[in-house]
Amino acid sequence: MNELEATAAKPSYVKRKGLDSIMDALLVAMTASKGSLTAPPLAAAATVIAGDAAVPAMTVYADIMSASEWADGSQQVVAAAIEHLGAAPPPASPNLQRTMGGSRQPRPPARRGR
Repeated sequence: MNELEATAAKPSYVKRKGLDSIMDALLVAMTASKGSLTAPPLAAAATVIAGDAAVPAMTVYADIMSASEWADGSQQVVAAAIEHLGAAPPPASPNLQRTMGGSRQPRPPARRGR
C-alpha cells in the first residue's frame, strides 16, 4: 500500500482531525495578521478550508484594521471574503481614503550616491 492509499484508507475522523488543526491555525493566523502581505492569502485559505467558521476571525481582522491608522486596504479583501461567505461585511474604514493616497504627502526625492 502506498502513502496515498494509506491516507485514503484512514477513517474520516482521522483525516478531519488533521483538517481541524489546519483550520484552527488559519483562524488564529487570520486574527493575528498585521496587514496586506498575509491577510489576503489567509482570508482566501480560511474561506476555502473553514468556510462560515472563518467569518468571526476575518471580522476581527477587518475591524482592527479599519480602526487602525495603518489601514492598508487589505481589510477590503477580507471584507469581500466575508461577503462571499454570505455574512455582512464590516463597514469601510474611515482611514482608507488617507491610506489609498487621498491626503498622503509626496515623498522627497531619493538621494543620489556620492
